[in-house]
Amino acid sequence: MWFIFPQLKGLGRSVNADRYGINGLTEAREYLADPILGPRLVRISEALLIHSNMRPDAIMGSAVDAMKLRSSATLFEAASGKPGPFTDILECFFGGMRCLKTLEMLGT
Repeated sequence: MWFIFPQLKGLGRSVNADRYGINGLTEAREYLADPILGPRLVRISEALLIHSNMRPDAIMGSAVDAMKLRSSATLFEAASGKPGPFTDILECFFGGMRCLKTLEMLGT
């Protein structure tokens, strides 16, 4: 989960959350601009939308991982600065609700 849909460092409490966590908007933008990581994140995000008739916890396997998905989509929506698959995930699976903790940590 951590390396597929990364979230902000400090949201999770595990070793992997710390290892794969993103330090802020600058690093999230760099992740999106990376020629391998960025397109992979976009493609897997678009693939989730194929399952728009399912609950996010059913897709991700748990409510905790669904929460991590919402955090990741919130982060990368902010980093991208435009509507796209991250916005679509938030709208489709979370009723448009962003992760407030992520927004708070970003200062937005």
